[in-house]
Amino acid sequence: MISNPEQVPVQQPGEDVEWKRAHPAFMATALLRNLRGFIFPLVIVLLGDQGRGSRTGSLIFFAISAAILLLSGVVGIIQWRVYRYALTPERLLVNSGLIFKQERAIPYQRIQTVNLEEAPLDRLFGVSRMKIETAAGGSGESEVELKAVKRSDALALRERLLRARSEHGLAETLAGVATDGESLPEPMTAGDLVSSGELIRKLTTGELLLAGATSGTIGPALAIVGIGVQFADDIVPQRWWNRVPWDEVSGASTNLRVVAALILIVAVFAWVLAIAGTVLTYYGFELRRDGEHLVVQYGLLDRKRTTIPVRRIQAVRVEESLLRQPFRYATVRYESAGRAGSEEGGSGVLFPMLPRRTVEPLMREVAPEFAVDVDRPRLERLPQRALPRYIVGSTVSVGIVVAIVMIGVWYWRDGLPWWGYLPLVWPPLEIVFGWLGWRDAGWFLDERVLVLRTRGAARALMIAPRRRIQHRGMTANPLQRRVNLATLQVAVASGGAGGHYHLRHLDAATATAIILDLKPGTAHPTESRR
Repeated sequence: MISNPEQVPVQQPGEDVEWKRAHPAFMATALLRNLRGFIFPLVIVLLGDQGRGSRTGSLIFFAISAAILLLSGVVGIIQWRVYRYALTPERLLVNSGLIFKQERAIPYQRIQTVNLEEAPLDRLFGVSRMKIETAAGGSGESEVELKAVKRSDALALRERLLRARSEHGLAETLAGVATDGESLPEPMTAGDLVSSGELIRKLTTGELLLAGATSGTIGPALAIVGIGVQFADDIVPQRWWNRVPWDEVSGASTNLRVVAALILIVAVFAWVLAIAGTVLTYYGFELRRDGEHLVVQYGLLDRKRTTIPVRRIQAVRVEESLLRQPFRYATVRYESAGRAGSEEGGSGVLFPMLPRRTVEPLMREVAPEFAVDVDRPRLERLPQRALPRYIVGSTVSVGIVVAIVMIGVWYWRDGLPWWGYLPLVWPPLEIVFGWLGWRDAGWFLDERVLVLRTRGAARALMIAPRRRIQHRGMTANPLQRRVNLATLQVAVASGGAGGHYHLRHLDAATATAIILDLKPGTAHPTESRR
């Protein structure tokens, strides 16, 4: 398999190429990652065998695991032997694969970003992973990923690739000579790279903990707790279960206070897990500016550093979760034009949490064309006749689901227990969220930007410059047409599945005016229509 965007020979005849191999840690990290997958099954096997006379199952498990790990070690050695890369005056060459051979040639002028990542195992061995994105990729993976490159070499190689891309005289650049004949500066060191670029903002410890406490990851955390309960019988030794006073537990299960206390304990545990997950993900988050690129770096265990070309940002989305709205904090995300699945293509987090009033000053500093006062946006609200459309449809659907659930519980239990009435709380909540969705929805359009605000459980404000709008349109179902309403749809260029935004139940005439205003080359007539 040959991946070659320019459709030229991967290695030119007579071209002097100095091939390099990955660090030997390539083999060790691959083996340890495979070993990591056996930890959880191993714990279950060891605990499950306690108190049993026969250990045949454990011996079979150990034998199969040892064979798989031995095979993984052999494969890792072979992969390291065949994996190599080289720099030529014009391209980066990467060869890999034994059975399915891959030869990749990446011209320097096609390189968009060079990102460095370090997982805990990588940091243990002092190596980094380099993810190189190009403008010609088509898959969801990085165009090139250099694995297990010594950290100092990775920093120097990253600087070398980026300079080669930006300079006109690529051959002279890679030879260590600038286009004007002067020597280029020495490659950056690890300390230089960590502090490179202008620091715009960093996430404080208080903001990090608050972000975890108000994040939306408590749902996945509850799922993890539920999975742990499912496997509790296999993980917890049998002699511990024998000590549990099951008769008293059975009697307590009907006690409302005991059940409420258990639910509270599980919720608090899931909340702590959510905080821990946020801390692991966004620890040490920094936003820096390096020329025409933004650089974000974060992570406690898996340290990531991502480069975002400012010119490729198409839209900015300011999100306020339900728990963060009382604190007036928001998350800032970006939509970037690029290859699907790449680090800089698709959606990403520009800043995980910051006070809402500071969003506009931040955007003025990093991307001025997206600077809008999100604390008090000058939004045009939806008409009063749109309110029933936000409430009735979803509430009726929820009511049907609640009725089916309650009938099912009544039939299964031959009557409704106290907890069988809990679904009745759902329809009133749906009415409240419908009203909030209508109240918070709105739009704003001037000669510079289009702003749309929508709301589900979270409130989101989309900011897109007029020139970035790639698609505009409107739809209206029969119920909307009865009251002269429509749904406005806009889209920006995106390397991922995002980039599409809509505002429901807008006045049809207003939606038409917005579409006409967004037509390329059209002056801004919306102000005169209001």
